[in-house]
Amino acid sequence: MKVIGFSFGYHDSSVAFIEDGKIKAVVPEERVTRQKHDPNLPINAFRDGMKYLNWTIHDVDKIVLHEDSYNKFSRVLTSSLSGFPSTRLEFVESMKSWLSEKLWAPFNVSNEINFPLEKIEYLGHHFSHSVQGFMGSGFEESAILVIDAVGDWACSGVYRGRWENGHPHVECLEEIAFPNSLGLVYSAITGFLGFSPNDNECSVMALSAFGEPNYYKEISKIIKIKEDGLYEIDTSYFHFINFYSGAVTKKFENIFGKARPFNQKINLSSFEDIKPDSEIKRYIDLACSLQLRIEEAIISLAKYTKEKTGLDNLCLTGGVSLNCVANKKLLEEGLFKNIHIPIEPGDCGTSFGCALYALGQDMELKPEELKYEAYLGLKYDTEKTIEVTEFLKSPQFNDYIMKTAKQHKYELSVEKIENLDELASTIAENLLNDQVIGLYQGNSELGPRALGNRSIIARADKKDVAHKLSFSIKKRASYRPYALSMTEEAGEKILKTNSSIKNYKWMQYSCDLKEEFYEALKYGCHIDKSTRPQVVNQHQNKLYYQILDNMRKEGHEAIINTSFNPSGYPMVEHPSHALAMFVRTDMDILILEDTIIRKEAL
Repeated sequence: MKVIGFSFGYHDSSVAFIEDGKIKAVVPEERVTRQKHDPNLPINAFRDGMKYLNWTIHDVDKIVLHEDSYNKFSRVLTSSLSGFPSTRLEFVESMKSWLSEKLWAPFNVSNEINFPLEKIEYLGHHFSHSVQGFMGSGFEESAILVIDAVGDWACSGVYRGRWENGHPHVECLEEIAFPNSLGLVYSAITGFLGFSPNDNECSVMALSAFGEPNYYKEISKIIKIKEDGLYEIDTSYFHFINFYSGAVTKKFENIFGKARPFNQKINLSSFEDIKPDSEIKRYIDLACSLQLRIEEAIISLAKYTKEKTGLDNLCLTGGVSLNCVANKKLLEEGLFKNIHIPIEPGDCGTSFGCALYALGQDMELKPEELKYEAYLGLKYDTEKTIEVTEFLKSPQFNDYIMKTAKQHKYELSVEKIENLDELASTIAENLLNDQVIGLYQGNSELGPRALGNRSIIARADKKDVAHKLSFSIKKRASYRPYALSMTEEAGEKILKTNSSIKNYKWMQYSCDLKEEFYEALKYGCHIDKSTRPQVVNQHQNKLYYQILDNMRKEGHEAIINTSFNPSGYPMVEHPSHALAMFVRTDMDILILEDTIIRKEAL
């Protein structure tokens, strides 16, 4: 049985292709269109996935959408009218998009891909998040905690999932309704701090490590944790309804001052101890206070969930669960024996959750067999589609690539190494020689974190290498830390944790390094000596494991791993995206499957 899941309409659209309980592919629309967080109907991702799998529309038994557009419309309509006439602009603009397109999601999908409307189903937005967490966890029974910005009406929810005779059953036990949203608070303050909401929350999390919680008391009045463990938001500080008036109200500004100018440079670095000036310190301390209170609210919700369900397993999902620092605190709390965070806990991942759940209503499944690895995207046959030596000469890329190479005074050389051990050894040797390497192989990773298939890698002990990566390749703010990849053997040795090392396979948690290893790996760490580790074994990624193991044998327990993309763009998808970034930046080497492309000075 073939089922397709669609997620779209707000941000991070995607399509999931499921066959008899197996995830065949999940394709984010942004990877195809190159528009970061693309919210549109993912028709390009759909077409690429269908072609990749050699499916026809007649092969598909069912399509499932990740939210109930009618229920969500009721919330949008109600909230935009609640403050009328001051919210008239919100009402007009919302009605334009909803009445022209969003409200008719099932009809639009049916018309766009010529699929029978009666075979299209939908789940609620937060219910899709709940099953996204549960399906693929491998748990027979689990508590489920969803923490999001806002779905249909809910902002957070507690669920219980269980398997019965091969079919999943998920029930809602508690919901916290709009506008009481931890995610919206974090996004609003992200905007106040001069970043783009729904994109740069990670920058706020990074900045928090430089600050002190000097605004904790004030933030605690905004995010109130109740005696039962649930929370409520004092929305008088925000324009959650009247959003054209700005992210925060005058009441917020009277306490925290004026907003930081958008995208203004911040002179801080995770590589060195730079003291913030007095003006920027105010914003950093706000970020620190916000992060601390969010962590407390999440742990309080988790305690409530534990008491409500009495279960030892937890599935954590929703966009807020991308906060790896808060996840670290939750893991250390030890409330649950096992915690599962899906590879993509945000909206992009709801497409595979809702499709798997719908399939489980029609056929018997085994929860253990639904477990998946990270590499759920498409794989491109480089031998067939971009025979590398010919690709470099092809008319469509020749002018751009050769012109760019000439401008930078280099030419490209190509070497093919088919033996995996030799390839891994060659890559490790070049890393030891201070080379920054783009690693492109196999199926792309699902989610926002590169895990060795669409990664840029470098040694973690040299400042000049890290600076080159930040300023000449990624072009990203230096206060944002890099992550470390390591083998399981190295992880056991260098990570300061009481949890199973297997929890760290998808970079879902930050973790401290043991003190004696910090200096040797400091450029893959944050200012607080933590990192976001990826622990790898041979089963997950054979080539990447071999590279890491070779580096470990040379005295490098871990290496820097960052996503293969320039700032402001999604991770590279097609080999041409990788090659284009390679030639226009100071990256030294590009690995395309078993082919090494180098820059040779003219």
